[in-house]
Amino acid sequence: MILCCCPNLSVDTRVHIDALQIGAVNRATHTEEFPGGKGVHVALAAHALGADVCLLGIWGGSAGAFIRQNCEARGIRCIGPNINQENRRCLSFTDNDTEVLMPGPQIDECIFDEYLAILKTEAQAADLVSISGSWPQGAPSDAYAQCVQLLNALEKAHLIDCSGEQLTQALEAKPYAVHCNSAEIKDCSHKTNVAEQLDYLKSFCQLSVLTCGSEGLFLAKNDTVVHSLCSIEHVISSVGCGDAVCAAVVVSLAKQSTLSEMASLASACGAANCLNADLGMIHSSDVERFITSAETKIIKQEYTHALS
Repeated sequence: MILCCCPNLSVDTRVHIDALQIGAVNRATHTEEFPGGKGVHVALAAHALGADVCLLGIWGGSAGAFIRQNCEARGIRCIGPNINQENRRCLSFTDNDTEVLMPGPQIDECIFDEYLAILKTEAQAADLVSISGSWPQGAPSDAYAQCVQLLNALEKAHLIDCSGEQLTQALEAKPYAVHCNSAEIKDCSHKTNVAEQLDYLKSFCQLSVLTCGSEGLFLAKNDTVVHSLCSIEHVISSVGCGDAVCAAVVVSLAKQSTLSEMASLASACGAANCLNADLGMIHSSDVERFITSAETKIIKQEYTHALS
């Protein structure tokens, strides 16, 4: 079982609009709603890859009920604290994939402690744990670091995907695996090219997953770096691509795949996500097609200085 943690659940609303104009009245043709939050996207993608998945969230109001119902309908077990507030709602505009991410509800120390207690219990029965995205308001700035420390104490392999101060403190706690995009790790490390960013991550974690948009992704473990790229002719939506990559990584870890196999699956999942009109979701048939065309190669660590 893979335990996917999504502290800040969301109802993702896709706003269909021809041309978004700043400072003007905009009229949408229609909207669509999907279960969201980075950890939810990871859970949905991992489930699409055939994994047994449990989703640990903080559930609030009608928004939380909508997310839970959609995930449970797909066979994903949902657990976690309930709160007397609404989960957040986030917007994505079809004009140019602009996103507006709401902050979410306010939690207190009791809810945070309850979340950690459930994480500790459920992690012991899980093969792997992933924790993705932001935390609701009121969570401590070292929330990720506390989760990493808990999972390290349990000797449980895990992947984290966060940014900003949460990432900075989580790295100090030595997570097993980290996913970042190039911009996020640049903000954290002030390193500007792939080689420097991978070297930086290597000092904190055993497995680094670095996504670079249209340039593909890099996986690094020990002294080996693998690059993988899937070409996409037409992108419907890029929302959730990084989460699909994370799902591929945790599923591959559970299967004890090689680094190259993991990279190929990760890039295929990221590409498959771009073809799906449903936000943050993939189809296994698309993944299988992209795996056959993935350009994956092994790069020795000393040669990554040529990549920038």
